[in-house]
Amino acid sequence: MLTEVAGLTNFFASMPYGDEWRAHRRMFQQHFSEKNLLRIRETEIDIIRKGLLLNLYQSPDEFDAHVRNCVGGLSISLTYGLPIERHHDPLVQYTENALVHGAAASAPVKYFVNIIPQLKYIPEWRMPGAHFKRVGRLVREELTELEEKPYQKSLDLIEAGATHRESFISVTLERHCNKPNFELQARCAKETAVQVFAAASETTVASTLTFILAMLKYPDVQRLAQEGVDSVVGPDRLPEFEDISRLHYVSAVIKEVLRWNPVLPAGVPHFASDEDSYRDYYISKDCIIIANA
Repeated sequence: MLTEVAGLTNFFASMPYGDEWRAHRRMFQQHFSEKNLLRIRETEIDIIRKGLLLNLYQSPDEFDAHVRNCVGGLSISLTYGLPIERHHDPLVQYTENALVHGAAASAPVKYFVNIIPQLKYIPEWRMPGAHFKRVGRLVREELTELEEKPYQKSLDLIEAGATHRESFISVTLERHCNKPNFELQARCAKETAVQVFAAASETTVASTLTFILAMLKYPDVQRLAQEGVDSVVGPDRLPEFEDISRLHYVSAVIKEVLRWNPVLPAGVPHFASDEDSYRDYYISKDCIIIANA
């Protein structure tokens, strides 16, 4: 549904394994590697302190929207270097909606075309049961705009010399600007960039909201965690990443939250390009595999 009907074969997550997939993966890992964490942390601290903390202080009842705007804004800022609005950023909201529609379209058993691939040849117009073709077209239009719009905005800022901050796009394009295959690398960067929000947003939002739920459910744990922060940080400043090594109880609480309600994988179907075996299972070529989530 997502690849052949919606036509989203250029998205990193839906690419078949091969040279192109490896090129996208390599480009992603070069920027979002452990050695680049210090460069990323500055952006994280800036958006959390100037956006999330202030929003939570002014309207704590809207914590869900604040967390989503912060995480989505952080992903977009790190990827494209674009400035983000403190409240209800339109690009964050559009991105979130487009990815929700894309995820719904990729659900394994929602559409018969995932079970009977020949249905993809049904024409969209005035055909009973062709609703999935219209859904595929709308998803394709949304995700294509999501791929193009922020990328073009980022290019405009780079060309004008008005980049808000260093980003995946600016660093990657600069790395390849003098290479003969620059156009190919630029396309690869654009296609890889759109996956960052999808990879980071929902899992990070879910983990953060689960942490809030745990603190509301277990106030004694919250009190001890706050005492741990106060003893290390004190009353005169905000926590820094350098404090993590001394925040033993808080670190243990976070690990327990992730164990208590882990974020599950999406269970996206995979296609076996060749025969294989796993434990006592024989997997034939062209078999559809859905991971147990």
